[in-house]
Amino acid sequence: MNTKVCQDCRESIDDEAKICPHCHGYQRTLDRIFTRSTTATIFQAIVWPALAIWVIIWFQFYIKEMDVIYSPHDIIAVDNIDIQFGDDKDSRIITILGKLTNSSDKGFVSTSLNIELYDASGNLIDVLNQQACNVLLPPSGSATFRVSGQPAVDEGRYSSAKVTVLRATPDG
Repeated sequence: MNTKVCQDCRESIDDEAKICPHCHGYQRTLDRIFTRSTTATIFQAIVWPALAIWVIIWFQFYIKEMDVIYSPHDIIAVDNIDIQFGDDKDSRIITILGKLTNSSDKGFVSTSLNIELYDASGNLIDVLNQQACNVLLPPSGSATFRVSGQPAVDEGRYSSAKVTVLRATPDG
């Protein structure tokens, strides 16, 4: 049996040994470089930072898109609001009509509106919240909207409405 000296502990070991039976040190150069701990270190040093950079870039893009979708109050104005009443089968309905004006260069395919209804004294008497409005709003253009619901009080008490755009979904 041929022997050699271990590169780590300097004990005499079999010439064909890949790992020292005394100190468990690797004997071949490549095995010494690419041990499990070295491979894990390389993985942690390269893959984790690359993944973190990708997540940061994706998150920045996602937040930018969320600003456009969920902060439309700066770019979509509401005016020409009208309150109407009508019948729907066995009940009365209240319908809010108005105009949305888009000042951005991006079109929108739907909006979500919050509608507050007031009496003649300015007291809040009814709310139509999170109303989906599937209206195509072109870039730098305008479109009319219609939202209906059940009135909470007698129709004679309704005097004015305030419409706020909560969300707008970009076209494409």
